Amino acid sequence: MKHQKCDAFIIYEYSTGKTIAWDIKQGLERFGIATFVAPQDVLPGGDEESIRLSALKEAKEIFVIITHGVMLRPGEVENELKTALNAGKEERIRPYRKKGITSNKAVEFLRRLGINTKKQCQEFEDVSEIIDDILAHKTQGEYFAQFHKRRIKEVV
Repeated sequence: MKHQKCDAFIIYEYSTGKTIAWDIKQGLERFGIATFVAPQDVLPGGDEESIRLSALKEAKEIFVIITHGVMLRPGEVENELKTALNAGKEERIRPYRKKGITSNKAVEFLRRLGINTKKQCQEFEDVSEIIDDILAHKTQGEYFAQFHKRRIKEVV
């Protein structure tokens, strides 16, 4: 395994979501949440696809950043979501949709993959809104539940 520890994995559409994903990663890591963003977090000498999928399976939470209609077509994003589903992580998939992307398209995309669409895509305009939302859910014990328990045991 040639990647660092991973508590959160960010799935994003490369051309429109790269900067947003990287900014979220930096924000979460300031609060001690190890976050994986491909391809930046693939260590030299590693096979990017297998490392990405390994990190995805390890992640406690999976954040899907929907920034453009391009994401709604088959491709790498779909493969990563299918891997998460096959790893039994449906309840850990947390979609965030950029304001202006129609929710019907995002919901249709998620539903087509078999993801529970009763969870609303959280709408965002700015990266700080995503970080604040994730941290609020973490504080309430809704996100990173196993992460909290492990950290508490390590401190005691």
